[in-house]
Amino acid sequence: MGQTSCAGLPTDDPSVYDTTQVTERPRAHAGPNLRYPPELRNQGIQGRVVLSIIVNADGSVDRGSITVIRSDDPGFVAEAKRWAHGGRFWPGCRDGRAVRVRMAQPVDFRFGPPS
Repeated sequence: MGQTSCAGLPTDDPSVYDTTQVTERPRAHAGPNLRYPPELRNQGIQGRVVLSIIVNADGSVDRGSITVIRSDDPGFVAEAKRWAHGGRFWPGCRDGRAVRVRMAQPVDFRFGPPS
C-alpha cells in the first residue's frame, strides 16, 4: 500500500482521533529493523506484541503514547517498543487533512520460511 491521501497535508487540530473517526487509518511505511530477542529465537519462541500508539499528523509516533495492549511473551516487549519509537507512518486522514490517531499496532516476531 502507498501513502495515505492526506500525507503532507497536516492540520493544526491537536485532537487525537481513534481509527473509527478517520477516513484513512495510519499505515506503517518505514522503521528500524526488528531485532528478534536472541534468547527467544534460540528457544524457538514466536509471538506478537500489540501496542497502542498515537501517530502524529506528520507520521511520527508520539513516544509517550506507546503502551502494551497484549504480548505473547514479555521478552518481546522492549524490542517492539524500540521498533515503534523509530517507526514512520503515513498519517491518518480526517476531512482530507492529516490528524493524530490512536491505533493498535501489532508487531510480529516470526521465523521466516526455510531457505
